[in-house]
Amino acid sequence: MNFNLLLRQSAGLYKLVIKSVSIIGLGLIGGSLAKGFKEYFPDIKISAFDLPETLDTAINQEVIHTKLIDPFDSLKSDLIIIASPVDHALNIFELLVPFLSKKQIITDVCGIKEPFEKIWKEKSVNGIYIGTHPMTGKEKGGYNNSDLLLFQNSVFIFSNLFKNRNAIKELAKFYTSFGARITFLSAKLHDEIIAYVSHLPQLISVALVNSISKKKDGKEFIDFAAGGFKDMTRIASSNFNVWEPILYSNKSNIIKSLRTIEKQIQKIITNLDSGNTKKIGNDFLKSKKTRNKIPQNFKGFLSPLYELNLLVEDKPGVLSYITTSMYKANINIKDIELIKIREGFGGTFRLSFESASDVERAAKILKKITIRNK
Repeated sequence: MNFNLLLRQSAGLYKLVIKSVSIIGLGLIGGSLAKGFKEYFPDIKISAFDLPETLDTAINQEVIHTKLIDPFDSLKSDLIIIASPVDHALNIFELLVPFLSKKQIITDVCGIKEPFEKIWKEKSVNGIYIGTHPMTGKEKGGYNNSDLLLFQNSVFIFSNLFKNRNAIKELAKFYTSFGARITFLSAKLHDEIIAYVSHLPQLISVALVNSISKKKDGKEFIDFAAGGFKDMTRIASSNFNVWEPILYSNKSNIIKSLRTIEKQIQKIITNLDSGNTKKIGNDFLKSKKTRNKIPQNFKGFLSPLYELNLLVEDKPGVLSYITTSMYKANINIKDIELIKIREGFGGTFRLSFESASDVERAAKILKKITIRNK
């Protein structure tokens, strides 16, 4: 769905003005959203519900204005964002939905969408529901790890079920200001896709780590795990308390994705057992072609960015030179990441830009600081 077209279509509907927002769950996502509202929309009144110590921290940092004693207190706000774990989010959503006023917006940021829409269709009387899912995160959660820049260059999935298109415009205005890119999916398709690209990798990562938790001749297998293994299993340390309700809520799609990978593994076993490595080679080629189709945007595969890897010397002022040079050339760096560094030699920066032409211009400007013939 074309977002600009959607905004044009919304003209003529009654205007929504959001002056207050309540965030239920001030963890990594909720806390980052609160910081975004504070930074980019300082006139909006922000309230939140969470543990007392978390709310105290947010108040002391002046990220939120008001502490909510009860989730029902959120009904005083124009926009309600539920950012708690899936099981709690569903319970709170079901409790609040019948009491919404006509122009009130309620949204969630959970990794499943169909259960929310089911409740909405059964319980809603007034109000507007917009299911969303930000495709971003960190290895560590909680308010203390929340980050104003968490949504930069990320994809924010919006459910295409809505009662008022102007509400989409209002909510998208906030999230795009935080650096996110909006795309639309049906709840059913969202849950199926996410099972394959998010829930399946999580379970495979756990299984992979557990498969090498062995010891032989006094040697721990895990001690020999190198870069490739670490990259594939980074998410294996995730908190199961967060994942348990997700696994339950999206069980059928996740089982389907596991059956798919099960067939792939069995095919490899069969071909390896029969000595048919040519077929395994064909699988390598097929996977390479598919993998190469993924745009290089590491905060979600939609709306690709254009990247430049820059190997530079390990010396003071290098990062300042990069950013200053791009500023003087009026080139916007959308994302920057230090991939690896070797003490006394150099490091590799991954710079992300909006267009291929920006990459070409940046490469010419930064050529003088790259390491050559070393």
